Amino acid sequence: MLHLLRFELFKLTHRMMPRVLLLLTATAPVAAYVLLGATAKEGTSELNDLRIVHVYDNGMFIVYQLGMIVTVTLAASTIATEFGWGTIRTVLPRTAGRSAFLTAKFIWLSIFVAVAVVLGFVAALVGSALVTEMRNLDSGLGPRFVGHSLESVLRTAYVVVPYAALAFVVALWSRSSAAGIAIPIIVFYSEVLLTPLFTSTGALDWVPHALIYNNITALLNSNTILSKEDLPGRWQAAAVLAAYMMAFVSLAYGRFLTRDVT
Repeated sequence: MLHLLRFELFKLTHRMMPRVLLLLTATAPVAAYVLLGATAKEGTSELNDLRIVHVYDNGMFIVYQLGMIVTVTLAASTIATEFGWGTIRTVLPRTAGRSAFLTAKFIWLSIFVAVAVVLGFVAALVGSALVTEMRNLDSGLGPRFVGHSLESVLRTAYVVVPYAALAFVVALWSRSSAAGIAIPIIVFYSEVLLTPLFTSTGALDWVPHALIYNNITALLNSNTILSKEDLPGRWQAAAVLAAYMMAFVSLAYGRFLTRDVT
């Protein structure tokens, strides 16, 4: 297992895609903050929300949206390229087995998620500090800023994993990076668009609570000062997302352990 982890680390640190994705994670939140700070009108709530004290709320929402796309892209490519380039035929005979090979993939994908979210938080913090200085805003951090920030980082890392796991299993089944990237994004936007439709229908208002998006929103809503009342509880949301993650990982193992890789 250890040599597989070193092998995955080598690929993650020497391939261009992970570098580009991490660079995007480190720069996009700063650019978003500067753009919003330059265009927000004086005295508006939009400008007030860009202060450092709100970075664990508004900033981490930017990081979540970016992190979802970044981790879905890496999750799909990390397994689909093994089939596309034919490297899986030469790697598998030299490993401790298919389970070990897939486990190493999941471990490094989890580490990448953690690094990307932490990097995104630092970028959001830098962007917020720049806007605070540029627009002469209140730079106070408020009570429990460090604790709230840590909780927000952990929640954000947790909520990007379900779509990354979905991307991985789709790419594994289809052997296609394009399908692995496209289908989770389609699922995400389908849930966003269908949620209001379900909630407006009395007989089906329970459906959004069973989907991924609404439960992610419930956990991210824990970062906000004013919580919405029509969302699942945070522990219920965490449990539902955990069930999705376990289902996707189980599908990945079940398919990979039984399929012909040639």
